[in-house]
Order: sequence, then C-alpha cells, then structure tokens
Amino acid sequence: MKNPMILLIFLSLFGCDAASQDEVNTKAILQKLGVLEQFQQAVKDINPTALKEKYKSINQQDLQAYEEKFFKPSMDSLLINKFESIFSEKEISKMQHQTSEEIMSKHSKKYELFEYELEIMYDERYLDAQRLISGVKEIGKPDQANPFAFFTIEKPNGVYHVEIYDSQMPQNSKFNPEPLLPAHHLSQVEFVEVAPYSFGISFQLADGDIKKIDQLKSEDPKTVLALIVDQHLVSIRQIDLIQAGKAYHWYSPWPEKNIKEFAFALKNDL
Repeated sequence: MKNPMILLIFLSLFGCDAASQDEVNTKAILQKLGVLEQFQQAVKDINPTALKEKYKSINQQDLQAYEEKFFKPSMDSLLINKFESIFSEKEISKMQHQTSEEIMSKHSKKYELFEYELEIMYDERYLDAQRLISGVKEIGKPDQANPFAFFTIEKPNGVYHVEIYDSQMPQNSKFNPEPLLPAHHLSQVEFVEVAPYSFGISFQLADGDIKKIDQLKSEDPKTVLALIVDQHLVSIRQIDLIQAGKAYHWYSPWPEKNIKEFAFALKNDL
C-alpha cells in the first residue's frame, strides 16, 4: 500500500499546482490590467457586507441568496472565469509577457467583449442590490394591462421617494428604505374616480407634510413619489404642490376592485 503522506506531497507538488497555475497566471494578468481592483471598487457599495451594514431592513434570506448568486466563490474567481471564457490559453500565456497597453491593443476585439461582459456583471449585481434595498420581489410575469401586479414591495404602507430608471420596468425602480409619509400621516383616504373610467386613491395631508412635499419639489421638480399599500405599488406620480385642505389624487392602473381594497386597507392603517 502506498504511503498516503507521500501521495499528498506528490499532489501538492504537481497536481494542485498544475490545476491552479492557469488561475494564478490569469489573476496576475487581471491585476496588471487593474480589473480586479476596479471591479471591487465598483461593487463596494453593493457587496453583501456593505448592504447588510447599511440597510438593516433587508431580508437576510434574500441577502444570502444574493451573495450566493453574485459573489461566490469569490469576486476574483468570477472575474478570472469570465476572462478565461473569452481568451484562449495560448493568448493568456502570451499576455504574461505583455504590458497592459499591449494586451488591450493586440487583443482589442476580445478585450472589448470582456469589458462588455464586465458591464453586464455589474448591471446584474446593481439591479438585484436595488431590489434588495427596495424590498422588490417578482411574483409573476409582466402584464401591460396591470403593470404593477407581477411584483411586491416589502415595505409598510405609505408614500415613498422613488428613483425610476425605466418607466417600462417599474420593478427596477429604487424605493427609499423608509417612507416619506407613513400611512398614519394620510387622512380622509377615499377611493375616487379621477377621470371617466379611471380610478385611484385620494387623501389629505397635514401642514407639516405639505411643507415637506413643497421642499422636495423646490429641490427637484422632477421628484417622483410612489404609493405603496399591502406590499403593492399602487401608484407612481411626479411630485406636485399641494394646498391645505385639498385632496391629493393618485391615479392607479390597478382594476377598480383592487383600488377599492387598497383604499380600504390604507384607511384602516391610519
């Protein structure tokens, strides 16, 4: 029987080194190109540790799934794998003796593809991070007839400041972690017909909240607000000046039956 210790030594000297040599070489090349440091810097605010520290309300199971999906086994390993999927072993071997400028010029077409893939990698992580922060979860497929029905938002009822990146993809909007106006700040909540065959919810605000809205509008007239009820996006609208004692009308694309239910839920959350 062979001595297991000798076998382990043999593997450590030959097998393990051979298996990891390509990765070591590729890592050195990516370090030379500045890719590893630059990408780590790009995702520093959306890596799992940063999200956990900054946003205490994030669902921990969702955060763990995000980490497993986008940051395991490690960011460096993912970048190395992506690089090796685009460049051949022969090309990578030559790059060890080339400057960063030579690598980018001699392999310009493939390097442009690699940069494009890096953009995709970043965008995927950024969008999922924003969904984690916003509490967005897709529960179905998009439907133009009812554009807010296929996702939920795990937030208390209220009015939220929101950043919209694509009006056709509301699930990718960034909703502030805390409500601008919690549900108990909304009074005289009613289901309303805002226009013929168009329905929504109206409510009134106290003077202090009206001043808060006016201040936001003065800082950025294009500020967008969202009304969330029962973990559903009910309405999105651009900020507007509000008069004391006047109802604030929010049109909603939801069916009339659902809007009535949302109005009832909001009224009973005061």
